[in-house]
Amino acid sequence: MMLSGVSMIIRISLKTLDLTGIGIAGMTLGLSFGLYWSNRGCLALAITNDKNRNYYYGLETFIYTIIAIAISATIGWFIQSKIGDAENSALWVTDDILRQRVSTFIPQYLAIIVNKKIL
Repeated sequence: MMLSGVSMIIRISLKTLDLTGIGIAGMTLGLSFGLYWSNRGCLALAITNDKNRNYYYGLETFIYTIIAIAISATIGWFIQSKIGDAENSALWVTDDILRQRVSTFIPQYLAIIVNKKIL
């Protein structure tokens, strides 16, 4: 996933949003995901057989799901919102609450714990 990091650096270093920079970053990101999934598939076929392949993919998906939930909940636990709206699920998170802005972009899903008293 090193190419994903390179793609992120390209996107962050863009001074203006032009088609060339976005295209290069997008191609780099697409290349990284293409290489990841093709190698993942080849390795899975190489180390499993027909009898245990479903077990392997099931276990992998289970572990991935548990990790995604744990990371999202952990980051949400550290981000404590002071103002919340129960009707449209909106939260107001400021820089003094959000220690690192990147923490909202790390997980695929994000769960933020909100105190019932502020709703």
